[in-house]
Amino acid sequence: MKSPHTLLVLFIFISFASFSQNIGFGILGGPNYYTTRVENIDGELSYDGSSAKKNIQYHFGGFVDVNFSGSLGVIGNIIYQKRGLSLDPDVAFDYLDISPLLKFDVNNSYGSGFYLKGGIRYSLLLSAKTFEGKADVKDAFKNSNFGLVGGFGADAGKYLGIELLVDYSPMNIFEDINGEAITSRLVGANIRILFYFERVFNNY
Repeated sequence: MKSPHTLLVLFIFISFASFSQNIGFGILGGPNYYTTRVENIDGELSYDGSSAKKNIQYHFGGFVDVNFSGSLGVIGNIIYQKRGLSLDPDVAFDYLDISPLLKFDVNNSYGSGFYLKGGIRYSLLLSAKTFEGKADVKDAFKNSNFGLVGGFGADAGKYLGIELLVDYSPMNIFEDINGEAITSRLVGANIRILFYFERVFNNY
């Protein structure tokens, strides 16, 4: 998240958003939980240990909210995502996520009620290290992956929102070992708190 390129993109998003009545922007963050199903080279299935201590991590970032009508909008997110998987050994991941999502307001009152969200996620792997000893194991994992994201949320006052999003990735996160593939399916959930800056500036 300290990358100057990431900060530049966030600055451009926020600057652009400040000139439009139909564009909101803000920051977000909260806890997440990820687990993976692994099929090893011999075809055996296993799950990670699903240890609450390792699998529950956190995420934070920025968003731009573009409203097209009373019920429909598009959300652009740039998020630093910390993920933990109880593998052998347990691994802590740092990802940069970019996720364009469609937003549908159920009450046809955009920005002031219950809504549904769905779309895709692209993740760029920044680092992968073991929890114990902090050994670098990034070479064992693919540099990027895609996921499908869906869930719901609601505005919790003038400036805040809260969401629950489920994340499923059909892509393998492991690099091949000696030409043999290890297949995995990543599943996660994010609880997200959103703070809308433009509503403060515009006295929403």
